[in-house]
Amino acid sequence: MVARVVGRIPVFECLRAKKRGAIRLFTLHGAKGLGHIRDEASGIPVEACDRRKLDTLACGAVHQGVVLEAEPLPVSRADEWAAGPFPADGLVVVLDGVEDPHNFGAIVRSAVACGACAVVFGKDRAAPISPTSVKSAAGAMEYVDLVRATNL
Repeated sequence: MVARVVGRIPVFECLRAKKRGAIRLFTLHGAKGLGHIRDEASGIPVEACDRRKLDTLACGAVHQGVVLEAEPLPVSRADEWAAGPFPADGLVVVLDGVEDPHNFGAIVRSAVACGACAVVFGKDRAAPISPTSVKSAAGAMEYVDLVRATNL
């Protein structure tokens, strides 16, 4: 399965964090200001394409001239994650009933800014990890454990 990351900051942070494998980078033909992203993408195929193809790849999301195909973000099951080692003073943010992907991403972004080590979210009645939520998180999902719980 392939996930798509859209937008300059989310793509850059995905490449920089190396939390998941990057497969291919698509950039808008002739786009300026993407040098740092191309540098971070060394060794990954880069394809310059027209806006129509980027719009299709981004499924209507605002892509800012860049789309990355990558492996999906790793998501742990709550029971597996709770058994593993994590910082004793680590902040864990638990979300219940957050169904809007923009809100989900914004909360993850804020959680990472506050030093959270994990964000726990529900299996049902929860926004999905999607290009929209990843973009709203502005790269923060690459720096926190994502944990899906069956029951909150």
